[in-house]
Amino acid sequence: MSIFFAHPFILGIALAWVWDKIKGSISSDPKKFALGVFAIATIPGMVITYSSFQLSLAIVLSWTIMGLVNAYVAGLILAKMNG
Repeated sequence: MSIFFAHPFILGIALAWVWDKIKGSISSDPKKFALGVFAIATIPGMVITYSSFQLSLAIVLSWTIMGLVNAYVAGLILAKMNG
């Protein structure tokens, strides 16, 4: 349960590193941003959520898919803002 509280800090450092690596190429391919955020933020977050709370697998999977869609929309928005 203690990793649940450390997760936002670790996630912030990881996403800052991802942003630094792909910010130049995001205007040409926002899918890179979406996959990076999905791999670094959504998947570990859902593992923590599933292991820490009494939720069904269907709910966690639907939240995981929603996280991928949200990351893709965020990539599109950032591509428009940067390009």
